[in-house]
Amino acid sequence: MLDPSLHHYLTPEQIAAGPTKVFGLFHFVEGYGGKAPGIFFSYPFSTNPFEPLWWGVYYGATGIHATHVAIGMILIGWLFLRAGKRHFGPTHYTAVENVGLYWHIVDLIWIFLFPLLYLIH
Repeated sequence: MLDPSLHHYLTPEQIAAGPTKVFGLFHFVEGYGGKAPGIFFSYPFSTNPFEPLWWGVYYGATGIHATHVAIGMILIGWLFLRAGKRHFGPTHYTAVENVGLYWHIVDLIWIFLFPLLYLIH
């Protein structure tokens, strides 16, 4: 469900099914290579004693960022619902401005987080 390249294998009934969503989430998490953070770290080719710390920071930073992205998507959906009901106008647009600022702050943080996690390692 979370992998857009697999949409042609699933029927709409399967996509809407709860188990498909849950197992799709497990597939998404397992896509990180099976490396678990912290004391659960077990990678047979690891020679660096600080590698569990690295993966802990990696999972923590990307998890916090993913949580904020999900919150931002919920807020944008909330704006769409309110805009459909004509709640915003030329003098009442503060919610739109604030959600836009929130979304761009999350994006700005990712601009710094991406090179730190993916390009420096």
